[in-house]
Amino acid sequence: MNSRQQTFDISVVLNLHSEATFLARTLRSISDAANFARLEGISIELVIVLDRADEGTTRLAYEYPKHGFDAVQIIEVNNGCLGLSRNSGCAIARGEYFCPQDGDDLVSFNYFSDLLKAAKARSRNIVLFPEWLIAFGERTWTTRYNDAPRARLYLVDEHPFNSRAFFHRSLFEVQQYVHPDKSKGEAYEDWIFNATAVSNGYSLEYATGVVLFYRQHARSIMASARASSIRLEIPHNPLFEPEKYLACFPKDYARHRDGMNPLLTNNVLEAVRNSDEIAVLATAANAIDPAINLDSIRNSHAGLSCWSSPEAGAVYYDLCKEIAGRRFSDVFILPFLVAGGGERFIIDVMKGLGHTGLAKDILVITGEYTVDHAWLRKIPGRAHFIDMFKTGSDLTDDQRYRLTLRLIQATAPAARIHVKSSAFGHGFISRYKAHLWDNRIVYYRFCDEVRPINGTMQADGSAVEFISEHIDSLFMIVSDNNRTIHEDRSKFAIHTQKWVCLPAHVDPAQAKRLRKRATRKLVWASRMTFQKRPELLQLIASKLSSTMPDVTIDVFGTSDPSCAIDLDSLSYKGSYNGIAEIPMHEYDAMIYTAWYDGLPNVVLEFMAAGVPVIAPNVGGISEAISTGETGVLVESNMDDEHTADLYIAAIKGLYGSDQMPSLLADGALGYIRRRHGHRGYLENIRKIYE
Repeated sequence: MNSRQQTFDISVVLNLHSEATFLARTLRSISDAANFARLEGISIELVIVLDRADEGTTRLAYEYPKHGFDAVQIIEVNNGCLGLSRNSGCAIARGEYFCPQDGDDLVSFNYFSDLLKAAKARSRNIVLFPEWLIAFGERTWTTRYNDAPRARLYLVDEHPFNSRAFFHRSLFEVQQYVHPDKSKGEAYEDWIFNATAVSNGYSLEYATGVVLFYRQHARSIMASARASSIRLEIPHNPLFEPEKYLACFPKDYARHRDGMNPLLTNNVLEAVRNSDEIAVLATAANAIDPAINLDSIRNSHAGLSCWSSPEAGAVYYDLCKEIAGRRFSDVFILPFLVAGGGERFIIDVMKGLGHTGLAKDILVITGEYTVDHAWLRKIPGRAHFIDMFKTGSDLTDDQRYRLTLRLIQATAPAARIHVKSSAFGHGFISRYKAHLWDNRIVYYRFCDEVRPINGTMQADGSAVEFISEHIDSLFMIVSDNNRTIHEDRSKFAIHTQKWVCLPAHVDPAQAKRLRKRATRKLVWASRMTFQKRPELLQLIASKLSSTMPDVTIDVFGTSDPSCAIDLDSLSYKGSYNGIAEIPMHEYDAMIYTAWYDGLPNVVLEFMAAGVPVIAPNVGGISEAISTGETGVLVESNMDDEHTADLYIAAIKGLYGSDQMPSLLADGALGYIRRRHGHRGYLENIRKIYE
């Protein structure tokens, strides 16, 4: 900070880069405003900062007349950044108040005088902004900035202020502008500066009757940044630390939750049309730049800066109350926590990371609708759960993604980010991967969904497409079976080292009876969805009743309304919550049917309980089941009749010898112990995640 004596009321810090075609009009506009202020005894200094400026801009900056200023300073810098160049100007400025400006915009002639009056009427701990922003040039619109107490709660989600902060020099002693790295998706120096000011105890308010005429043109820095493929966002800000956020916004939060923030009526265009003051200010600006046209202004779009609900800010407050004081080593981004093989696999990863000491605290964030998170009780005690969809039920998907990013940046800045293949996970990473620079993203890849089309089974490509777009940002891709990995590696042929197989964790249990004699009972247990092919089960049961009437199939599972099967024709035993609820000792084998799969957990769990499995040769099932050793593989196809006959043949083979069920059970248990046991699982966790 420059220690020279403060000799002026205001220092106007004008940043320039390549505005030669607009600069004369800008200088004339701020000169007129300075002359108007001088009539009221206000002294103003102009500080011009040339940051890598082109020849035309530099020449005009030195040569163009600058009337109305008590002093002029011009410096040349090599920052390549608006924020850092504003710092350079403020560092040599000698005014009591600082007023940053850009080289292509205009201001109303009362700009400096009215901003200073508003500032003097308040404490020094205030940042002021013009009430009106009138955009002109390629596009015309008007934004009115009012209701500042309401606006503060928007800062976590959007920026209801602008880049023309007017503040006392003491604020610059506390904080400076920062350089956002656009290669990481960072932008919005003004949003960063204003949010930081709030975290430092400053209030943000609007000065009535002051207008910024904001030029719109395709060559602007922000227009170029928005056109890039990177999702722009401010970097993590101290304001969004849970403890700081809770300290700054208790009144704002209470005001909103008490219904004191109703949506404002958007009567801005009417106000513009009826305002004699705006007519005078716009007419004066038109004399400088005809692109500012009163008729165009009165017939263009107009709105409020706070046009929506600040609900996102209130939701973030709720989330901060939940996790204040906590820091996380691992974050899991999931659609929901329903009963399913993928969810079971990922919950076991959480537990494995905890058992090995690789995870300290775990944050679990779900983002899609579900009636019930049935497996919430299964997550480890060190994990904190947030249902972003339910907590933010009135938010958009984009807002949920943004709040998820804020939480990670505030509480898990260097954590592993575990993402399950899902709409929520894909959407979040697609938007904000550039902002997770210091995080390792682990993507969990299970089987692709498959549907019958034109007589063939065709896979959904969403997961493959996601990997194609983001493979450079993914630290690791984890699957529970080698077949999926092999097929993926053949599709990509690059970064193949990123695919890692983590066999599912299944503890082998002791068989609950001596298998001296077969019971002639089989079991089918799964969700009755399209994937599990329950219609085939119904056909198998029908054929079995006529060919082997002494063999029965008991059926467990929740029926999906989309699967039209006749439960009355089956020995249906109802739904179950884990295989512990199934009397495993009663069954000789499990029948598993599916159109497609990876390596399903339910198959492994039955094998671990000493119940061999008859299953289709799809996905990675052949890694666990070997016919005659650990179970029976069926080469299924799209012909239900033919496939059902293959299952009947497999069942007949099972009972071809009294000892066969026991021999297969022993083989299944041996496989589980070797491949999926507790000790080996933890060793794999260490190797993969350490």
